[in-house]
Amino acid sequence: MQLTTSWKEEGIQEGLQLGEANILLRMINRRFGAQYTVIEARIRALPIEQLDELGEAFLDFAALAELETWLDQHAPIAS
Repeated sequence: MQLTTSWKEEGIQEGLQLGEANILLRMINRRFGAQYTVIEARIRALPIEQLDELGEAFLDFAALAELETWLDQHAPIAS
């Protein structure tokens, strides 16, 4: 029973993360007019806590470069 509950909770968290990432990606597309595969992959890899932070920070971004800088500071590309 505990294993089933754990899987269920994990599924809920993954669903929340996916939904929040999708909303942010739609906002980025609307503001900056294009989708960027590298940025999309980086955003989809963020945990929900960082997606929340990015959602708040995004309100202050005036240029795509600001989003890229935020990602560089908070979610560097793994080498």
